[in-house]
Amino acid sequence: MVNDELRNMVDLYFDGELEKNKEPVLFTALAIDIDAREYFKNLHVLQALVNASTESFPGDLEEKIFASVNPVKTKSYTQINFRNRMFHIVSIAAAAILFIACSLLFLDVKDYKTKIATITEQAKEQNEIMNLVLNNSLPEFVISPDTKNEIIVRAKLQ
Repeated sequence: MVNDELRNMVDLYFDGELEKNKEPVLFTALAIDIDAREYFKNLHVLQALVNASTESFPGDLEEKIFASVNPVKTKSYTQINFRNRMFHIVSIAAAAILFIACSLLFLDVKDYKTKIATITEQAKEQNEIMNLVLNNSLPEFVISPDTKNEIIVRAKLQ
């Protein structure tokens, strides 16, 4: 087995990421290779030293950290100066003026739309009249008899 592959397997073993079915292969290769065995021993000693030197997290450390951090000053909205008030008043007035202008323009557009519709109808009527005059044809009409004196017959029941 190549020395680099063996070192990678040892590293994975100490990280806890080596697959269980590859562990016998690792220990067999360690029995054969002296350099890899020394590397394994050194990592084992290093891991033992790290585990022995690990201290628990002190309970008051978090409080000390938060106490040492300066609180961030937040901007208070209660202290609005004259310049900010004027800016707000002007912007609200401008929005109101734009709203009124838009609504008036909307009504004007609506009026123009109805005027265009009536002009279109008139143009269609005039086009029909021009076609009649130019083609010397009159529109079809239906003559229906007008009954002014209707005779109503009623049966007398006995």
